[in-house]
Amino acid sequence: MQQIQQLKHSDGTGGGILFLGSVDWANLMCDVAWAINRACGVDGFTIESPARVWVDLTHPFGYPQDIHSTNTLPLELIEMVDAGLFSWIVATDHDYTTVFLKAHLLGMFKSGKQQTNPYVAINHCGIAYRKQSELLDAQDLQFAQARFISPDCFGLTPRARHTVPLRNAWGPLVDQLRPSSLQPLKRAEDGRYHVVLAHSPSNNTQKGTELILPALQAIANDAEIAKHYQVEIDLIRGVPFTEAIERKSRCHIFVDQIAPEVGGYGQSSIEAMAFGAVTLADIHCVPQSVGMHFARPPIHHVLDTHDIVDWIKYILLTDPPCTLNVYRKHAWAWSERNSSPDVVANYWVDTLADAMKR
Repeated sequence: MQQIQQLKHSDGTGGGILFLGSVDWANLMCDVAWAINRACGVDGFTIESPARVWVDLTHPFGYPQDIHSTNTLPLELIEMVDAGLFSWIVATDHDYTTVFLKAHLLGMFKSGKQQTNPYVAINHCGIAYRKQSELLDAQDLQFAQARFISPDCFGLTPRARHTVPLRNAWGPLVDQLRPSSLQPLKRAEDGRYHVVLAHSPSNNTQKGTELILPALQAIANDAEIAKHYQVEIDLIRGVPFTEAIERKSRCHIFVDQIAPEVGGYGQSSIEAMAFGAVTLADIHCVPQSVGMHFARPPIHHVLDTHDIVDWIKYILLTDPPCTLNVYRKHAWAWSERNSSPDVVANYWVDTLADAMKR
């Protein structure tokens, strides 16, 4: 990836990107960093990796994904920042205090290094920004003008702060399992099509699982649907991450969440669509501005149990199985154009390079 050279400072230093991952965004940052490294011809996370990740807390409710191999020890990071190897530090907006503390620990603003200090990008994502965009916009300005209370007491200049819309790639496990083309539906022994309905809650209380499962069961018990399909329900939870992805790769219709306090889609939807699954979720909080940065995903908006049942009935019973296959192709094509590792790597590097020119 020649674009990575655009991230170097005028004196030839820098070029690297450090992602600060915490809680549920830790895995997302690991996937983005992996995509950038892969595009640069670097396998995984090595001393030559242009993208690194500092993970402090993993998702408390998520799958037991092992992301420790992607993590870099803080002491090593301090040495790398001090050597001017990073042009960017990218953090999420969920905890500004953590961003301050980590930036201070990394010694980003030492005297005489103003020109080679890393830029800082605040990556707006998740419920926090959807619910409190004005507050977080104000915090952005405070972040840009803040001064660390330290012996050096150097300021964080406005040139060091940018906002970057989140765009995530499907991860390495998805990449390994994803076939080269969308796989056709399989038929059961009785000639009906075998279709898998899946839900993968990292946290039951935050995904609306108690409302989703009755909808899936209603579909499985529907006499009209049973004429055309053999329906399997797969509730994916409490299993290793590798198993979760493998089971998700077999699903045809995926329900992410119907929790109004979430109101958006996450990595589960990105992973499901990568395998061509028709995806449903409550996305009422996703702003129209998302379409300014990449095409809105073909996720079908559902608010409750009845919406889920109605949508799935429409997909399965309208000219079966043609309508289901059309929607599966939409999900597959969107994923190929918008969340494949190379596409996401180019997006991040180009976006950060453009920000350095402002």
